[in-house]
Amino acid sequence: RRKQNLSEYLGLDRLQFRRMTNLLSGYARLRQSKTSRIQKAEKEFKALFIATAPDPAKIDAKFKEISDLQADLRFDEVRKFREARGILTMEQNRKFKKLIYEGFMR
Repeated sequence: RRKQNLSEYLGLDRLQFRRMTNLLSGYARLRQSKTSRIQKAEKEFKALFIATAPDPAKIDAKFKEISDLQADLRFDEVRKFREARGILTMEQNRKFKKLIYEGFMR
């Protein structure tokens, strides 16, 4: 339903709709997978942090892993946004940017 509303709002033709659907579906799967990995790493971080004898090196490494995963997810979002812009006309891009600023892809 969300994709249909996006299609209507942007005025997508059939080919654009198919390409945007594939793009957004792929992004949603990627985001879900990476978010799960981040959540798992955060649980591991908490366990390391509250351990009876915390190991600073392990805590630092896990913190870096979480930061890297979060940054990677953000880069993926930016790449998908650029791909979407390549599918749309100038007017559709204007509308799409407004949706992005309102948090559509998150």
